[in-house]
Amino acid sequence: SGCFVAGMAPLYSLFCVTKPTAAPIELFHIIRRVGSKVYGDGGVVTRVASFGSNELAYPVKRAGETFHEGEFWTIDFHASPTFVKDLRKDLSNDHRIIRQLVTKEPRWPPLYYFSSQALQRVADAQNTPEMFSDEGDSADKGDSKESRNH
Repeated sequence: SGCFVAGMAPLYSLFCVTKPTAAPIELFHIIRRVGSKVYGDGGVVTRVASFGSNELAYPVKRAGETFHEGEFWTIDFHASPTFVKDLRKDLSNDHRIIRQLVTKEPRWPPLYYFSSQALQRVADAQNTPEMFSDEGDSADKGDSKESRNH
């Protein structure tokens, strides 16, 4: 495990469904354990969110039990790719976690973001005061076909 600068390490998003529990403190301990592992590897947690208890889209079997609902939560973090591999393995061995999904977030904003920024710059340039003034518009001041023919 190495130390990574948050700006250099990829951003990952972990989405988990844990067993529905009577004590919210248990969910807190699971999330805190994941965050501690991220920090311990030199990573940085950027966001934690809990979505509460929700019904699952279909029954899920895990360790001989069938679940119809679970606690949904997510944590976003910067970490090394090798850490993420170890985290997935660790979470799959935790009997309290029904499902997990780790996704690597894009490093750059989507392409449409850059396109909209470019369009905004063009629009801003076209809406300058010079565009609406009569100065500097020689084509309309006597250089037309009508003025040449007369």
